[in-house]
Amino acid sequence: MSPLLHLTAVWLRIIIIVLVSPADASPTSAVNPASIAADQLAVPLEPALTTPNGTVIKVVATNDDKPTLEQSFLFNVTNFNIKTRPWDAIPTSADEKTLLKIRNEESVLKKRREEQYAHAPMSDQISRFRRGPRTPLVKRARAKMMIVGDSISQGMEGDWTWRYRLWEWLDSQSVDFEFVGPWKGTRESTNPAPPARPRMEGDPLPDEPPMVYGGYADDVNTRFQQSHFALWGRQAAQTKGEIQKMVADYQPTHLLVLLGFNDLGWFVTGPDGTLASIKSIVDNARAANPNINIILGDVVQRKAISIRADLPKITDEYNALLRDAVPKWNTLASPIAMAYIRDTYSCETQACPSGYDGLHPNARGEYQIARAFSVALFYGFGIGASPLSIPANFPGRDTPVPFNVVASASPYGITVTWTRIYGARKYGVRSRYWGLTDWEESSILTNRIDNTWVIKGSHYEYQIRVDNEFDGTSDWSEVVDAVADPETIRGPSIIKTLPTATGAQVSWNVVEGAEFYVALLFDSDTPGSWLSEVVVKGLSYTWEAQNVGRRHVVAVQAWNSVGGGLPAVGRSVIPGTADNVAAPTSLLIYSLDPTTVHVYWCGDCNQTSYILYIRSLKTDLTQLGEWKGSNVSASSATTNVASVEVGFLFPGVWNYEFAVSGLNGDLESPMSYGLQAAHPPDSVGSGNCEKYCIMVLPEPDPVPETKPGTLPYNPVLGGPDRDLSDQICAMTWQTTNPPTLEKAIIVSKTWSDSRAGEYLDAYLTKLDNSIDKTDDWFVPFVKQSIRSCSAQENGGTTVDCGFIDASSCTIDASPKCSDYCPPESMFIHASVVNFFTAYKNFYQGITQHTLVTLAATVTDISNTFAPIDTSVQTLFSILGGILGTMSSVGWLVGAGYNSANAGGAAISVISGLISNTQLNGADQTNVKAELSTILGSTLEKVFGKINETVSNIVNPGEGKKNNTLIESVFANGAFLNNKAISFSVNAMIEVYNNTMNQYLVVTAMKSWSTEGTYGRGYAILSNDGDTHGYGDEASCIAIGNEAMIWYKNTCVGFGTYANLLPGNTAVTYTDFLDSGMITELKKYVPDLRLAIINSWECYVDPNKKDPETEPGTFDFTNLGSYPPCFFDLGGKYIHPTNFG
Repeated sequence: MSPLLHLTAVWLRIIIIVLVSPADASPTSAVNPASIAADQLAVPLEPALTTPNGTVIKVVATNDDKPTLEQSFLFNVTNFNIKTRPWDAIPTSADEKTLLKIRNEESVLKKRREEQYAHAPMSDQISRFRRGPRTPLVKRARAKMMIVGDSISQGMEGDWTWRYRLWEWLDSQSVDFEFVGPWKGTRESTNPAPPARPRMEGDPLPDEPPMVYGGYADDVNTRFQQSHFALWGRQAAQTKGEIQKMVADYQPTHLLVLLGFNDLGWFVTGPDGTLASIKSIVDNARAANPNINIILGDVVQRKAISIRADLPKITDEYNALLRDAVPKWNTLASPIAMAYIRDTYSCETQACPSGYDGLHPNARGEYQIARAFSVALFYGFGIGASPLSIPANFPGRDTPVPFNVVASASPYGITVTWTRIYGARKYGVRSRYWGLTDWEESSILTNRIDNTWVIKGSHYEYQIRVDNEFDGTSDWSEVVDAVADPETIRGPSIIKTLPTATGAQVSWNVVEGAEFYVALLFDSDTPGSWLSEVVVKGLSYTWEAQNVGRRHVVAVQAWNSVGGGLPAVGRSVIPGTADNVAAPTSLLIYSLDPTTVHVYWCGDCNQTSYILYIRSLKTDLTQLGEWKGSNVSASSATTNVASVEVGFLFPGVWNYEFAVSGLNGDLESPMSYGLQAAHPPDSVGSGNCEKYCIMVLPEPDPVPETKPGTLPYNPVLGGPDRDLSDQICAMTWQTTNPPTLEKAIIVSKTWSDSRAGEYLDAYLTKLDNSIDKTDDWFVPFVKQSIRSCSAQENGGTTVDCGFIDASSCTIDASPKCSDYCPPESMFIHASVVNFFTAYKNFYQGITQHTLVTLAATVTDISNTFAPIDTSVQTLFSILGGILGTMSSVGWLVGAGYNSANAGGAAISVISGLISNTQLNGADQTNVKAELSTILGSTLEKVFGKINETVSNIVNPGEGKKNNTLIESVFANGAFLNNKAISFSVNAMIEVYNNTMNQYLVVTAMKSWSTEGTYGRGYAILSNDGDTHGYGDEASCIAIGNEAMIWYKNTCVGFGTYANLLPGNTAVTYTDFLDSGMITELKKYVPDLRLAIINSWECYVDPNKKDPETEPGTFDFTNLGSYPPCFFDLGGKYIHPTNFG
């Protein structure tokens, strides 16, 4: 009987390539191959590594003398034809940039209009910071806007697009405008078609028209002007040569440019080269229209791609270069402004909620990009009454289940079609060999798949679904099935592969009926590699410039008049060893049983497979006197240690000799020395490799996390420097009673739109750099801003905010905006006075309340719960502790304050200043005196420190002026709305008083607690399972005690404990609070349930920092929350004394 090799199949890390032999092969079990498809930066025409019809490749080991090509039971995208990198897919290394061939698109449409609109140039720039007469805005002719961009701007069929959101905003603002450009549509979905014949090497790229005929979302306004100059895959490097003609043909007055991502992502140019391309766009546009207005958007980040750690870095580099360049490129005749797309668009390497695929905008992202351009149009060019506002909610995308799904046999193998779903970004596809249970899933962009790598008679099942990525997927369709009946031909029966110094060489025999062949090469060792495809008329091909020392899989596909059939695969090749391969060494043979051995050996670093030779030493018994070789795969793709098990060695393993040779492709090494097997269970040989060739591929650099920058106070870089006096003076900056969130938003928007924060920043910087530099910034500011008619000596506004008790720090009830130069300085003046007044009211409210009521409160709480230490040191710590935690008041009063919420922002500013003041009770003298005297002394000491911090904002001491601190107080216009501020301060005082009372209760309860053998105190009680009862809601409620509640499946509440020694055994007993104690507790803790939950959550998680739930929007009346661990009493298990 011939020996049978039990060889372990070793997968060679090919992406879904199935190795197929020339001979027919039967189905094998499906495996889960490792994917090598790189994430795509810009979504390509077809999924990476596949043709429009799909490519699935997998390696299967056989016991023939070379691997064989099996029919696939793995179905990935659309079929199994092979194609190189899609033309618009992103490369993974700079070495691949030679593969990028920029497609020459069809010539743009003919000149749209001959007439030219008159264009009024911008008048002399007027500085916002210069006093003098205001110059009215120049009345421009109708704005003709051309949007220039790539896929982010063109959009996909069914999108609204940011272009439409910008059009909506312009239309709502009654702007006289139109969009112009050669194209109107989004990118339409790919038309279903049979598998395409591959392009011959050297053939010109087909002259395909641009895909610009896709529709928009169903509810897009029918008046939407769709014209644009944006195309998927477009680069600034391409556009710079076309923009002059576009501007000449369509005569735009405004150019909105959003390009650069593809230049950086495809290694077309780096940051400097991309900036140069953008500058060429500017120059060439000006060549066609010297007075054109330009807005340049920067480049967005995208969700991380593991093998492109460089991308976020070079994106940031380019954006910094662009931001620096825009003011330099700006001219009076042709102003340039910058749109801050990157910092407005919510997309980072760690997450991209605004991109449906980690890059391209979904409904949220469309609004954000439109918002950034609207800001530039409004501030830079005076277009619109206010920038676009992003809504709170965004429309969804339909995901219906595909229907009319049909699978049938075709000349290509199996074809599956279904009715096209309008607006589907792509389709999910899953398939399986009939009778198997596991599905293989992938995706496709069109409503047809052709499964071509199949064997006649193969039976497959399929399901389809709509896959809108971030916007959701549909359910799977009904299962359909078909039996393959291909009319294609198989690959060559003989394939020879050889390594070269820098690549690989392949040759093959003639296949009857073949019109040409496709040679395939894939680097299976390098993550993110692309499959190389070459159409060949002859019978051989040589690849050069490959990764030396890396394993490459080689295959050949034959094409007849119908299409390409199942490829045949040759032996793998490692480039770099063109001459010879060293013989394996260090054989080691384990005799497992009388007829089975396990053979180990050491190869070198350039062997992709081996041949195991066997011969008999007793030919009269075995009839095997000559060496006979059998192919053996390498046991690992990353080491040179290989092995194989051989069985059925009759009449016994000791009758056989073994030797091994190594292969690199079909280049074979000399045979190793022979080694005779020993009697079981003995072994023979060393097995000690002289070297180990463990291929450790370098780990890719980690992709850095990114975060958006802070948008500048000046929303526009470059652009005309316009006088906004009329607009600013018309803005609403005070609300009526009672203040509401909506009114607060209006006032906050006034501050933002006025650019007052930018003016303050410029003033402080200018003051620091002037020869009149002074720490007293406010008085010079007001004197510079208010005209003489409004000066104090003429009966105008006073500016006396030098000390906390100043009574003359006021502002007129209705100051005239026109009396300020520039007008935004009025908002700063009002904000400073309102801040001063707000803090003064806060200070007086607390001190007056404390002196009147706190002494009685301390006495009452001490008598009820436990004595409170009333030394100056202790009370200083208590008062300072409460004030020091006032940074929590923002959410205590009703969290969610933000730049659009003046009340919440004002509270945040004041409490932040207090909490940042260094209050240290340990520094105070520990004395005893009358309680009222101690309280008065303590308050004086506490507020003495806080007042110093506050006074350093408006009237800083020598060397204590801090611009960052000053701007942090006024950055968001938190103190512009005096009515809202008054409401907020009153709420803040109430919260302080309530918090102080409750803090004193907690202090008293904690002061009574002692540790040790006979310790006792207050604690948060909870049941220990059902050890002592109360393990269910019914028994917990049955206690009938308000201080005990059922919370998170636990009985918890306030009580007392005592450590006792009954029978010399330490036991902690607990008691519930009696009704009298609960009544007293509720005098100071109105929401007892919330206090219990706060204490329990702190006991469970002492490091808890944040409230359990996100705070809601600002509410002046919501005073019911607590900072985390406010009631930090520690915890004990319930153990009533009656349990013994």
